[in-house]
Amino acid sequence: MKALFQQTKEKGKFSDVLPLYFKMQSKIFTNLEIDQTGALLLFLKSVQSENIELFTLRGEGMIIDGIYYIDIDEDYMKEIFR
Repeated sequence: MKALFQQTKEKGKFSDVLPLYFKMQSKIFTNLEIDQTGALLLFLKSVQSENIELFTLRGEGMIIDGIYYIDIDEDYMKEIFR
C-alpha cells in the first residue's frame, strides 16, 4: 500500500485512484461516504510517504449473526496511539 501511495503521488495520478476504488468496491469495506473518500484523497496529496507508519491490528476474531468482527486489543491500541 505504501509503495502504491508513493507511485500514485509521484505520478500525480490521484485521479486514477477513484476509478480503482469503484472497481474494487466490493472488496473494500468502509463506513466512509464517497465525499469523505474524496476528501481523504485530497488530504493524502499533502502527506509524505516517509510519514506513513504501518500497524497490524491485534485482537481476536469473532462471528456475530454471521458477520465477522475483530475484537481489538485495547491495550495495544493505546500503545500505538501514544
